[in-house]
Amino acid sequence: MTPPSIKFAAKLEDDDADAAAILSSKLVAFQSMIETKNRTLAEELWSDGGFHLIGSERGEICLTRQQVEAKLDVIFSNPATLNLEFPRKHISIVGNAGWIFAEGVLRRRDRAGVEEVREYLATCIFEKVNGVWHWRQFFGSEPY
Repeated sequence: MTPPSIKFAAKLEDDDADAAAILSSKLVAFQSMIETKNRTLAEELWSDGGFHLIGSERGEICLTRQQVEAKLDVIFSNPATLNLEFPRKHISIVGNAGWIFAEGVLRRRDRAGVEEVREYLATCIFEKVNGVWHWRQFFGSEPY
């Protein structure tokens, strides 16, 4: 059964519903790895190459594995704790392509426990290759 926070762009076939659950779990794992500052996130994102990490700031575009790793190093070296919450997810599957549009918040808690909460939007794009879903792009944005 689909959790109420997940909406599908169209009625999915059984195989697509399974794929949507896989893609949703990949986003949940991403969220956990950001919060725990898990440096294996670069491997998960890059897995078979061809991944783009894009943020909302000028120049925040990572197109190579080295750029992705360097960006994650910057994010993880910050002493603040980051927590992404996406109560609303819209998942679409078309053939070997899948994407999630997620709406939620980014919580940033500093060492003193002061928390800042901002709206956060994300688009996650995946491709199924040889039966395995791979990340292709994460675009995160803090709308103003």
